[in-house]
Amino acid sequence: MKRLIGLTVILCASLSPVASKERIITGVIEGFDCGMEPFLIIRDAGGEKYEGVCLEKWCEQAAWEKQWCPSGKDTDISAKYVGKTVRVTVGRIMMEEQPIEGECSYPDCGYADHFSDINFVELPSGSATEVELLSEGGTLKVPVLINGVIELHFTLDSGAADVSIPADVVSVLFRTGTLRESDFLGERSYVLADGSIVPSKIFRIRSLKVGDRVIENVVGSAANEKGGLLLGQSFLKKFNSWSIDNSRKVLVLN
Repeated sequence: MKRLIGLTVILCASLSPVASKERIITGVIEGFDCGMEPFLIIRDAGGEKYEGVCLEKWCEQAAWEKQWCPSGKDTDISAKYVGKTVRVTVGRIMMEEQPIEGECSYPDCGYADHFSDINFVELPSGSATEVELLSEGGTLKVPVLINGVIELHFTLDSGAADVSIPADVVSVLFRTGTLRESDFLGERSYVLADGSIVPSKIFRIRSLKVGDRVIENVVGSAANEKGGLLLGQSFLKKFNSWSIDNSRKVLVLN
């Protein structure tokens, strides 16, 4: 996995491209972060994850307009880009503010990946992800890995605004450390099928993995304990399209 080294320093320091062999990758934008320099998280078709400073003008503009991180906080406004397939040139950047000698032992300490020439592309038809659905109680469910820790089986619900998890399950996820206190974002009101309006705690799910696709920073809500696990629009909207093949019992994600 390609990672930024010394991220806190990178986001606050001036960055200079250095001579290195550039390479071109195609992958899906999984997330954003921001600071003095905006950076992207991209995963390629082989599952390798890249994190790098975004040098494109639209990245800088989006960051300064606070579309990604208003008031320094994550936002699902970035869903405009998350889930999009891009072809990018990956190079290396040397931090002008170098780490103190002995501060870190990584071979490339003081350097970071950067992304340039970012082009949004359409996936070829053969590149869709297919996920086998599980039949439970007459309902087809999707196995989902939450924060890389625990797998739960969700029902697809395109009518649900967000991923919904029963409050008792949320409590278990919190006690086991799968959810952290810093992940909770406050409350949001939801309109139920009967027209009633109920408040619900919302939280940030750091990652959801379905098949070989990993989507980061997904908004989840705590539902009534009698409710089910619902895979709603805060996850589904990250994809260009999705469908269920009932004959083969698979979820198709594009």
